[in-house]
Amino acid sequence: MKLTTDDFTEKSEPFALFNEWLGDAVKTEPNDPNAVALATVDKDGLPNVRMVLLKGFDTQGFVFYTNFESQKGVEILGSMKAAMCFHWKNLAAAGSHSGTG
Repeated sequence: MKLTTDDFTEKSEPFALFNEWLGDAVKTEPNDPNAVALATVDKDGLPNVRMVLLKGFDTQGFVFYTNFESQKGVEILGSMKAAMCFHWKNLAAAGSHSGTG
């Protein structure tokens, strides 16, 4: 499967597509294919990024665990926004996915 930047906008079932990507990552990543960089912003708009483990996902979104009293939890509750970035380097090395952007 070829990974491109517009797959999510062109797919009617983006979570089904993500499930395929994660399945490929589980087969090729030796450590924590569910590890994801999670970015939030503080009350001043300054970004904070940390690694978390994805525990699941469905059409409602992505699941990870946090303490709502932690900095991460406070920032998510304050803005109700976050960004995630998966780094599946072995998929790129294997040539099965090629992304841009």
